[in-house]
Amino acid sequence: MALFTSTARIRQILSSINISIDDIDELFELIKPASLVTVIHNQAVIANTNILADDLIPVVDAGKVCFYTTFCSFGVGGAFYANITNSGDSQIIQYNDGLDLFANNGYMFDIPLTNGDTVNFQYSENCTLNRLIIARTYG
Repeated sequence: MALFTSTARIRQILSSINISIDDIDELFELIKPASLVTVIHNQAVIANTNILADDLIPVVDAGKVCFYTTFCSFGVGGAFYANITNSGDSQIIQYNDGLDLFANNGYMFDIPLTNGDTVNFQYSENCTLNRLIIARTYG
């Protein structure tokens, strides 16, 4: 049997210990599971070009942060980048402390984004993208 069977039951329990509805809503935002954004499997990648067909545009309230958790594995060693744009200004940010990724290894990275950001990803080598999974959470 699950500890909590529904959000309604959680609300009922939390309201009985004198927590405001606003606090309950904020708590739900914090414990909400990640939302799957995209999965790419076994796709050719062209060096230094955007991997995704369209930039990701997170919906983020002012003063809030959205996180994209990215799992990736490439068939050839190279550098993995995030291309973040805000107000027309693009910044290329290399993951993994500026070190190349090893071929056929799995890596996981988080990237915080704010209101107005868009993001896409690039790789430094022509190769096969073994796997890319992107999930979104809010903090």
